Order: sequence, then structure tokens, then C-alpha cells
Amino acid sequence: MNALAFRSADVLAALAQMDSDERTEWVALVKRAAANLSNAEYAWAGNAPDAQPDPDTWAANFFWLGTYQLAHALEQVTQEA
Repeated sequence: MNALAFRSADVLAALAQMDSDERTEWVALVKRAAANLSNAEYAWAGNAPDAQPDPDTWAANFFWLGTYQLAHALEQVTQEA
């Protein structure tokens, strides 16, 4: 299933089937994705002028990583449902 073609009910059903450790790992992945997206927003807001190789590339890399991680997390649970 496409990671973007999910329903919240699918996510909830998959999470309900996970044991506590699996849910903890999944939540950690979503938190890392959110942190990376937050880093991108921080840089694009002009708060990382010294970022290397430049602020826009730095932000784009964090944005890509965060969206990739979020898509992976959603794919995990939608495959389970």
C-alpha cells in the first residue's frame, strides 16, 4: 500500500496489534521524523545561517530525511493492517 494512502483507522488497528515494544519503536521513529522536520523548519526560518554546506541544503536534507522516516513509519503500520 502506498504510504500516503492510509486511513487513521488503519494506523490505529495496526498499533492495536503491536506489542508494547513494537509500539515504542514505532513511536520513536515518528518522533525522529518530527525532529528532522522541525530541524528543516528551523533552518528555513533563517535560524541556521552557519549550516553546512548552506542553510537551504541543510534544511532540505533534514526535510527529506523526516519525510522519508514518516513515510516508512506509515508504511509499517499500513502493511500490518
